[in-house]
Amino acid sequence: SISSNTSPKLDPPPSPHANRKKHRRKKSTSNVKAEGISGTAEEQEENFEFTIVSLTGQTWHFEATTYEERDAWVQAIESQILASLQSCESSKNKSRLTSQNEVMALQSIRNVRGNSHCVDCEIQSKYN
Repeated sequence: SISSNTSPKLDPPPSPHANRKKHRRKKSTSNVKAEGISGTAEEQEENFEFTIVSLTGQTWHFEATTYEERDAWVQAIESQILASLQSCESSKNKSRLTSQNEVMALQSIRNVRGNSHCVDCEIQSKYN
C-alpha cells in the first residue's frame, strides 16, 4: 500500500532519492524562468528527473540532460502506455466481434433449406 503523510496524493514508496525534491511535470514554455539558470547545479539537475511507479510499486528513476529530453521521454512513455491500453481494449472487442460473427454464421447455416432436419435420422433440429 502506498501512503503519504503530507498530502492526499499517492506518492511512490521511499527510494534512494527520497530525501530529494520530487519533480512535478510542468508544461514547457518558451519563456524560461530564472530558476533554471540561477538555481544550484543540484536544483537544475532535478528539473530533468522523473520517476515512474507501477501499480505493483516498482519504481524507475530517469534523469535527462535537458528539459526537452525529459519531456520527450515522458511523452514517449505516455504514448506507449496509451497504445498498450488501447491494444488490450482492441483485443477484447475483436473477441466479442468474433463470437458475434460465429453466432451469425451458425444461424445462417441453420437457416439453409434442408437443415431443419437431421440428414441421417430425419429428426427435426432443436435449433430451428
